[in-house]
Amino acid sequence: MYYEKAADTEGHLLFVRYTKEDTAYYHAMPHYHSSIEIFIGSKGHFLVYVGGEKRQLSEGDIAFADGHTPHTCGVMDADEDYEAFVIVASAAYFDKKKIQTDRIAPFTTKKPGYEKILDFVRMMYDLKETMNHEMRLGFVNILLGMLNLHCKAENSVQTKTTQLTVEIMRYIDTSYTENITLSSLSKKFGYESTYLSRVFNRCAGVNLREYINRTRYSATQKLLSEHPGLSVADASHACGFQSPKTYYRAAKSIRDEENNNF
Repeated sequence: MYYEKAADTEGHLLFVRYTKEDTAYYHAMPHYHSSIEIFIGSKGHFLVYVGGEKRQLSEGDIAFADGHTPHTCGVMDADEDYEAFVIVASAAYFDKKKIQTDRIAPFTTKKPGYEKILDFVRMMYDLKETMNHEMRLGFVNILLGMLNLHCKAENSVQTKTTQLTVEIMRYIDTSYTENITLSSLSKKFGYESTYLSRVFNRCAGVNLREYINRTRYSATQKLLSEHPGLSVADASHACGFQSPKTYYRAAKSIRDEENNNF
């Protein structure tokens, strides 16, 4: 799990179509950001994880990750013909006070209205390269309006456990150089350590130690790229690893996971 900073740049809009022809095998690492993320299944199967729940999208299914909700997605079978659209849009494109994104269900199985949503997404995807700012505003707001109409949940889907998980992530993202332990997190956030660990594991999809290691590993890689003359030992230590051995162990674990199926 990691914080995807690029998704939170001003006016960020990512509009991607994943197919077997373009990407034989694809999976994203678990992450979160303040932008919303929408997954629309069109063909085959596409696995999506949102806020502690994992489901396989088939044709006609839609998944939605509201801002600051841990999520990820991927392909289960590289041999299967599939198609899925993924849209990531920053809050700069819509008014959160007027559009209740927290009322959009995280998962919606195929129902009447899906064809209109998919037709609209396909049309806008064909225009993707020529969309100006006004078209992007229109695209995001119309799509969210459709989701509020056809994929609306009865109550807010944001939970206290999800909010707690994101608060912990934010703290780790800014304090990874410190000696962070389950005990120190328990004291800081005021929850019993077993409960804190259980909530984080369920909502984030990874355990606390793995998330901390991922954050430190990403920071180490960034530091090494910015300072080529820096040794791995010095870079990893500056990013919170206690020794080069713990860094290499974390690096191997992360690479092994990235090479495995989602």
